[in-house]
Amino acid sequence: MTAGRAGTSASDAPEGPVSQEDAATRRPVTFASIVGSSSEAPGTPLVLLEFIERQHADRRRAEGKGVLGAKAVRRRHPHSRPEKLKHSPAPRFHAATKEARRALADAYREFMAAFREAAELLKIGDPEPGFPPGSFPPGMPYVPHQAPG
Repeated sequence: MTAGRAGTSASDAPEGPVSQEDAATRRPVTFASIVGSSSEAPGTPLVLLEFIERQHADRRRAEGKGVLGAKAVRRRHPHSRPEKLKHSPAPRFHAATKEARRALADAYREFMAAFREAAELLKIGDPEPGFPPGSFPPGMPYVPHQAPG
């Protein structure tokens, strides 16, 4: 018996070419509206873009904020820099939620603790210190070959 896919044998394989209909599985796909209900935003891309632009313009007006405008953007030199820059440290992790960021930080802390523990075991001579998966352990020290006798 010749093994093919897991759990099958050559005798289970169909003879001759397999049609696309035999190899494919159809699954229904439901698309959700980007903005909300279809009554809220019409479906054509251009109308949808105009709808989103109006929403943001209304929000900026309500917050008392403006935009630079096309003429002002074209007047600026392309290599100019802002007068003031926000200086903030880069986040250790980019995550969608605080919970996800906290979970990543916890996992990283555990990983680093396991790595440090394995590094200490390596320092005291343990030949199999058990570094965590996905880590790059330091190289083992060179031990010259000694001839028996």
